Amino acid sequence: MNFGYQNILNHLNIYAEFGFTRYVTDGASYHHTHNNFFSSLQLQAYFGKWTFSGNMNITPRSALSGETIKEQGRNTTLSLQYKVNNNLYFWASVWYPFDKKGWISKRENLSGVNPQWSETTIRNNANMLMLGLSFNLNYGKKLSKGKRTLKNTGYESGQSQL
Repeated sequence: MNFGYQNILNHLNIYAEFGFTRYVTDGASYHHTHNNFFSSLQLQAYFGKWTFSGNMNITPRSALSGETIKEQGRNTTLSLQYKVNNNLYFWASVWYPFDKKGWISKRENLSGVNPQWSETTIRNNANMLMLGLSFNLNYGKKLSKGKRTLKNTGYESGQSQL
């Protein structure tokens, strides 16, 4: 289930997602079930030329395939953006600011013969700071859209005219 509200007090957007999945797998010598409740929250606040956004997977998604359960860890990002003009933006993001392990992936094999469990982490992603510059080059059809006529013709020679 998804729900969101936009332009709250002319400065805030909020979006939430939550759900439940149930997996059932059957094989020649096994029967497994796996239930997963997942949820996430996104927030965006904007004031003048500044935009702050945050994204957090509160409870991560997991899935059962055959005899293997796979789960991606909690992904959290915080970002700040400044709009210099319509074509130029500066931004900064912090990834995994609340998780010392950084990126996490878990895998569990439920086999009765050879059960396994593993966790893979990329600790360097914890508190990773990214800085960026975004510049929009106005060219091509986007630049010419304002010159269209009511018949949607008049700027591109490839269109047939009636």
